[in-house]
Amino acid sequence: MKKILTIVLLFIFVSSLVSCSLFSNFTNEKGNTNTDNKQNDSVKVEYLYKELECRSFDEYNEYRFSFRNSNYFITLLFPVVWYISEEESSFDIYYGVNKIGCIRVDSDYAENDWKIIEKHEGGNAPLKSTSYIEYNYDENGDLIYRHRFVYSFTENSSELKLSISINYIEADSFTVFKLREGAKITSKEYYTRYNDLKQFRDSKILMLGNSFISSSQIGDILNELFSINNKSSSVTTVSISYATVSKYLENEEITNEISSRKYAVVFICGLYSEADLTNLNKLIKTCNDSDTKLVIFPAHNEKDFLIEDLSFRYPDVYCLNWKNELDMIISSGVSKQDLCINDSYSQSNSIAGFV
Repeated sequence: MKKILTIVLLFIFVSSLVSCSLFSNFTNEKGNTNTDNKQNDSVKVEYLYKELECRSFDEYNEYRFSFRNSNYFITLLFPVVWYISEEESSFDIYYGVNKIGCIRVDSDYAENDWKIIEKHEGGNAPLKSTSYIEYNYDENGDLIYRHRFVYSFTENSSELKLSISINYIEADSFTVFKLREGAKITSKEYYTRYNDLKQFRDSKILMLGNSFISSSQIGDILNELFSINNKSSSVTTVSISYATVSKYLENEEITNEISSRKYAVVFICGLYSEADLTNLNKLIKTCNDSDTKLVIFPAHNEKDFLIEDLSFRYPDVYCLNWKNELDMIISSGVSKQDLCINDSYSQSNSIAGFV
């Protein structure tokens, strides 16, 4: 039974595609190794694939893969010229008219006759991603290579796994890096909660953060937008250099204001360590006790793996991912310097404050 429900194309990185020529006859380029010569594998396999020229890309799409009855997406970066065809029990990957790979769910997709040459582990917790280089022989006895990627995470004590195989010459080292290290996991609720915040359009909002809040002038920008649109909402910003979630929890004046229901919504950035993620539970309780809506608002220099882990530890907490929005804009071709101040921290400027 198919367990992938959706594959959603999110956005395209804007740049030019660069590709090397695909070999018209892979066997001739790598040398002809038939079944009579398999005893020489230990010598040939170790170096033959390294001599092959692989296709390279500068332009990528982001795809989301969802599992039945799961609350999370796995998001992967594929070259923009690849497309996915849904089959009866899997998804096939094509470049032009050529099938170059396959996507399967809850399977390592590691048939016994494929042998592993290299293995590289990566990914950001809670998502684990592992890439392999493997070899086999086709029906003619010719040596063939492939990349295999395995992505897995645990939900409700069950391991969910996505496996992808790609013909070796269809992905250079940069694309392999993108597929392995660019993988991330996101709660489905992250994409459905934005509209819920509209109920606070006429409310008092507290925004807590570090110098990224002041450098971006985001509080001033929001208050001006509220005024132009005749909204009674107001934003109070507190910006303390190097402040973290843990630091704000030590500030009794601020926590008392939250407890007194002075604000309807609290936005906070400052997840920089495991301790911040753990201590966030105290702020969650304070906001819940005062019926205050808490929204995590990651700044541009925060860690992706902590933001991703947030959705697993605290699935009911809103996360308005400012960092991700800025990263997407930069990835689309906008210069980072257009969104950041030219200092040692690359703090967000007022343009980033509009995002």
